[in-house]
Amino acid sequence: MTMQATQDDILEAVSALPQDWHGVGTMLRSVLAAIARHTGGRLVRSAETGTGKTTLLLSHLSERHTVFAVDYGRSLSVTRQSPLLRRERVEFVEGPTQRTLFQYRFTEPLDFVLIDGPHAYPFPQMEYWAFYPHIREGGLLAIDDIHIPTIRHLFDFLCEEPMFELVEVVEATGFFRRTSAPLFDPYSDNWHRQPFNAARFPASTAAPASRTGHDEAAEYRERLLPLIARWRAAGTRVAIFGTGEHTTRLFDMVPELETLSIAGFLDSDPGRRGTTWRRWPVYTPDWAEGHCDVVLCSSFHHELAQMALLDHVNVKVVPSHIRKAA
Repeated sequence: MTMQATQDDILEAVSALPQDWHGVGTMLRSVLAAIARHTGGRLVRSAETGTGKTTLLLSHLSERHTVFAVDYGRSLSVTRQSPLLRRERVEFVEGPTQRTLFQYRFTEPLDFVLIDGPHAYPFPQMEYWAFYPHIREGGLLAIDDIHIPTIRHLFDFLCEEPMFELVEVVEATGFFRRTSAPLFDPYSDNWHRQPFNAARFPASTAAPASRTGHDEAAEYRERLLPLIARWRAAGTRVAIFGTGEHTTRLFDMVPELETLSIAGFLDSDPGRRGTTWRRWPVYTPDWAEGHCDVVLCSSFHHELAQMALLDHVNVKVVPSHIRKAA
């Protein structure tokens, strides 16, 4: 069997693992394929924060792979137990990356780095700081979950950073390649030499506007946060109706939706069936019956229309907001 055939077989085997293989979400096949494609399947040294399907794939692509992770949602346990893992190639550094990554000493340049550990600010930024001096020229840096606002900010910064050039965005993962630009001293200041800062200086020093009158974000959060807490506690399978700008806006305002057990997204356009959106598969509304426990309608102005499309489907349907009477 050829090397390429072996790589293809591994990609298919890893991609075939179920979406709920562990409890904190798994990479889509399109992202795994992008990792294999951009690395060329030939890595000497790689590292990632977080663990799961990417670890299984990288254990075949890389001669030496280091994983910084905690066993959240049994992601570390199931990865270690998988027969698809080449254990002799992987070093697991268990514990919060906020601690372990800064205690670790890299002795070789890194060919590939994936940042997909804790997502709250400033943890991805901290991981970037720990990794970027060790990425070799021509090496790859992947930032996952760039739909989360503070991670998107890191992505936007890197798009203007001379040390990196954007290669591709696949789903919610950005791929960058290390250029030949000199290393920005990780122990310096020189903020004014960073293009992102230079292009925006000076920033406004005005305090944020007072939150008076109608606060749309607060309105959605007030309704959804209690629901999210209950659905998480009950293990409720949630399908979200909508795959457009309105749903992106809803996730921006209520990023806690990412913590749900999302079964998939619904779209009334049959042409969207079989595609993916925000990592999850897209189905037509009829699919919801028997495959999820509740459908959350996400459209800001067309929720009633979405709910009407589910009239004949035996599933609980809830709107994402209820505007209070004046």
